[in-house]
Amino acid sequence: MIFEAGPAGPVRHLGEPNSRIHEGVFMSFRLILLMMVLALALPVMADEARLMPVGDGDFAVSGNLSQVRDDVRPAAGVQGEPASVFMPARGESVSTALSAPENDSRSYSLTVTARELSAGVSLPLSASGAVLRIVPEAGGGARLLQVDDVMIRQGAWDLQGRAAARDLARGEELSQAAPVFGADTLAMRLSDRVGAGEAVLQVREAALLRGGRYQLHVFEPESPVRARLSAERPIAALGQEFAAGGQLMGAAGLAVERVQGDLISPDGRRIPVDWEAADGEDFGTRLALPRTGANSRGLWELEARLEGAGPQGPVRRDVRVAFEMVAPTARLNGAAAVAPSAEGWTVRVAVDVASPGRYEVRATLPDVGTAHAASWLEPGRQELVLQFPGSLPRQAVLEDLRLVDQSRVALLHVQQEGLAIGNQRDRDILPEARAGL
Repeated sequence: MIFEAGPAGPVRHLGEPNSRIHEGVFMSFRLILLMMVLALALPVMADEARLMPVGDGDFAVSGNLSQVRDDVRPAAGVQGEPASVFMPARGESVSTALSAPENDSRSYSLTVTARELSAGVSLPLSASGAVLRIVPEAGGGARLLQVDDVMIRQGAWDLQGRAAARDLARGEELSQAAPVFGADTLAMRLSDRVGAGEAVLQVREAALLRGGRYQLHVFEPESPVRARLSAERPIAALGQEFAAGGQLMGAAGLAVERVQGDLISPDGRRIPVDWEAADGEDFGTRLALPRTGANSRGLWELEARLEGAGPQGPVRRDVRVAFEMVAPTARLNGAAAVAPSAEGWTVRVAVDVASPGRYEVRATLPDVGTAHAASWLEPGRQELVLQFPGSLPRQAVLEDLRLVDQSRVALLHVQQEGLAIGNQRDRDILPEARAGL
């Protein structure tokens, strides 16, 4: 038992309960002090990541997702197992920006009837040396034409048969050179007497079968006038918007007067597109893509058929641009979590899934390497875990972020600057995650 004399009073008795209180306060103080020391000694750990805004050269599935009804099933054996791979960086990084598809054209096509060919069909030309192909339409009841059946008129010239052609190629020769040409094709490079301006193609009526239809293809390799068409990106998702634009270029005073065209599926289905001709040489469109049809193997094409005016008369051009169409079966949710692990550190990437399948996420830490993670995912809110070696960075940006639908061989997301890793103080500058599917 302990006694203590107070500074101004009688002796006080300090019993065991009061001693325990003092000891507890002292231990609490020591614990708080130890935690403060540890906090100062340890680095600040990042615990959250967010998807950065999609920029130019990126592609991301957005909007409603699609529940695709197909025969996709989990693979058996090793091919169906979850995978996590890290590939160390080797050499300089390569730009992963998507290049906008672009195409130039110096040609155009017309579909005409036998009656129109007999009466004469206008062929606008912008230079000499034009190549003309005449192809009977399959099932149209047309006859194979001979060069002696053809006449070209322009100005004072009235050129019949071989006189109208500088060079000539018949169907057998063309089909041997390239299977794309049928044996019933007649091709001719027009005489040098036929130059810029409007020419008229006429075919002898006796050589035509009543009711027949023909495809006319005009290619002007020596013309400076060309149509250029560019799409905003090489990948698009069903149900989303898609934009393209172009110019009629190559000579002063060119102007687009009329534009028509179609969206063409890989199996040949055509969907009319509303094109707009701006003042001068520009034209463009912004269209809503169909909600079905991505299972068609091959590229889709966007076609524009131009009619315009130039310094030497009317101008025609057809131009197409090709792109890939994917079904929006899944998307990155926008959220991610980072944490240390026994092998280094991990990034748990949230994925919204609408159609079951095997999906892959990959991302690159500059100068370190690329992490890949793939697994079979069922519909709903899922995640894939990327594993990186080394210590968890306080701040970093993961580049070349991709989401791939491996089951359908479709790229659903590609972003040059993908995930921003930051600590607690940086949360206010990171984009928010999606609320749901």
